Amino acid sequence: MRAGVLNPSLLFMTLSLHIIIAGFLLLKIPGLVAIVAI
Repeated sequence: MRAGVLNPSLLFMTLSLHIIIAGFLLLKIPGLVAIVAI
C-alpha cells in the first residue's frame, strides 16, 4: 500500500526533473548557437 503511494510521487518527481532539464537545455541551446554565430 505504501509503495503504491510512493511510486506515483517518485514518477512525478522524475518527470518534473526531466521537464526542468529539457527546458534548461532548450533555453541554453539558442544562447550557444548565438555565441557560435557571433
